[in-house]
Amino acid sequence: MKTQNPTYTEMLLKNKELASGLIGTPYKITVLSNIVTFQITDILEYSLRSESIPAHVQCGGYDTMIQDSQNCQNANLAIVFWELANCIDGLQYKANVLSDSELTELREKIKAEIDLLMAHLNHVPLVLFNTFSTLIFNGCFIGNTPFDTLCDELNEYIKTAKPHNTLLIDINKVIAQTGINQSIDLRYYYSSKALYTIDFYRNYAEFILPAIKAVNGQTKKALIFDCDNTLWHGTIGEDGGEGIEHTAHTPHGVVYEEVQSLAQYLNRQGTIIGLCSKNNPDDVENILEENPDMVLKNRHISIKKINWLDKASNVLQIANDLNIGTESLVMIDDSPFELEYIAQTIPSVTGVLVPEKRHLYPQIFRKTMRHFFSHFSTAEDYSKTEQYAQQRLRNQVKASFSSLEGYLASLQLSIMIHEDNPSIIPRIAQLTQKTNQFNLTTNRYTENDIFRFIADPLHTIYTCTVQDRFGNSGITGLCIIKTDADKHRAVIDSFMLSCRVIGRTVEYAFLDAIVSLQKNHGITTIQASYRETAKNRQVKDFYRHCGWMLAEHNDDSVIYLLELKNYTSFKPNYIEVHYAGKN
Repeated sequence: MKTQNPTYTEMLLKNKELASGLIGTPYKITVLSNIVTFQITDILEYSLRSESIPAHVQCGGYDTMIQDSQNCQNANLAIVFWELANCIDGLQYKANVLSDSELTELREKIKAEIDLLMAHLNHVPLVLFNTFSTLIFNGCFIGNTPFDTLCDELNEYIKTAKPHNTLLIDINKVIAQTGINQSIDLRYYYSSKALYTIDFYRNYAEFILPAIKAVNGQTKKALIFDCDNTLWHGTIGEDGGEGIEHTAHTPHGVVYEEVQSLAQYLNRQGTIIGLCSKNNPDDVENILEENPDMVLKNRHISIKKINWLDKASNVLQIANDLNIGTESLVMIDDSPFELEYIAQTIPSVTGVLVPEKRHLYPQIFRKTMRHFFSHFSTAEDYSKTEQYAQQRLRNQVKASFSSLEGYLASLQLSIMIHEDNPSIIPRIAQLTQKTNQFNLTTNRYTENDIFRFIADPLHTIYTCTVQDRFGNSGITGLCIIKTDADKHRAVIDSFMLSCRVIGRTVEYAFLDAIVSLQKNHGITTIQASYRETAKNRQVKDFYRHCGWMLAEHNDDSVIYLLELKNYTSFKPNYIEVHYAGKN
């Protein structure tokens, strides 16, 4: 848990304390820079360790970025601080007096160095590359200087040259947040090339935090709104549908229209939107259905709990209905009492209080949007609301059956297996980063990792698309297998299923298909493992239920073996399996 606004000394002490309790594989970060950046080490470690990410940060040498970039083989993340002013000593003023040919030569030299650095870092799962900036030195100028032009040209170049493992960080946003004078200390820059302040590094660490949390499986999934004075101004039970305000042409409604529009944007990116409010359901439904000026409508909302029960119970039911963990929920409410009650009852839920000064609401909401950061959006994200609507129909049909097997047989289930499909690399990486419950090993991978797996002849990636009579759930199953060099033994590195298809027994059909494919390839033995987390205990006996033999049980994992000569199919007979083959 982070201390609110700790001093640098408090951060150092707390970081040492957090270091003693780190759990899990270290998340290794290398900072490459052509200036002195050592102060970021403890600040970034503290920021990440406070979020249960076991970060270990190492700074490269001063102005040895190219050399150091060759030694990042074991890094999970590389951060690049490439300060334009120090590309040559004093460039912030020398650029303005260099000839055109000298500027061209310098620009091409820096571009060649960028290419070399990016090539060296191509194997790193994630690279955060700060954009070039002149704001610190030229923020007071109205026009563009040659230094500014050089900066703009290099930024355009890195936008086009960056590989798929690289995310550009707009450093000007961090400087703007902090303030120019609060971001830098020119005394130390001129004496020792240490440009940035503690305040800057603190804000920088917070700025990049969502990108790092995303690849560590900590992105939030569902945004739950209260209604009165949260989605609109006023109380619908007292003011009626005509008395509430939620549009820009009403005195109090403009901030609510802005928040609703931002929420709709999140929904388009794949965030689940829900409502949890103490109200009469018909009153809320009338607003959503009949009010033409509402930005958020029923088609954007996946789940509603509109009743007079306590909100903590409703929030738990929302998590249960969506089949996601409570740690994936963000609840927005105008009542400190309700949020405090939820925090006491379900501390894993993130609560956001609508401010009393309503003009601050949109900016607070924008900060809340950081919880839902994703490195990419996929077709499954764009159709998520529709898929949850299909799930509601399934649940209604399920209630009419006396047996689970009868219900499942009625769904007309089928799965399609794809092998090594490069066109869906973003979705494959997303599954590893977001799937928590039905995930046997919880290995997190980036797009760059998946790209390397597909290119490696000893790795095979199988994906599974699930369809039934209510619709297509998209790519919701993933299995990553590594084969030994002799091609007789295979190891399942990862096996997972999206929460949206849990409960339809497709996991058995998917694993059965994987086993059959391995048998056809001449594999005689498959090894698999289960590593327990706080979120995946429901699948701890999955391999045992599938008939696999327990081979080893150690502190952090359970190892299973399957001898294929003894293999008997366990595919449910009501699921059809199709193969799309290798792409």
